[in-house]
Amino acid sequence: MSGFADSSALVKLYADEADHETVRALDGIVVSQIARVKVPAALWRKRRMGELTSAQAEVLLAEFEADWFGTPDSPTRFDIVRMSSLVLEGRR
Repeated sequence: MSGFADSSALVKLYADEADHETVRALDGIVVSQIARVKVPAALWRKRRMGELTSAQAEVLLAEFEADWFGTPDSPTRFDIVRMSSLVLEGRR
């Protein structure tokens, strides 16, 4: 099954949060371009709140980066929806 995942759902791919099993079961994940900055910010927030150690946050961030950019051995995990400046700036 595939689906659109916002940043809070994407964090569940990496951190063990409630309902993480649902997100991890998705085969195809469509994400917004803004997730590129929001997911790392959420992982570092977990570090600041004491939910993750620095080492854990770095490992999870590396996993996210590998999923976002792909690796020599695997393609990107996400289908990324680009956002126009009108959307990013809140204009119609």
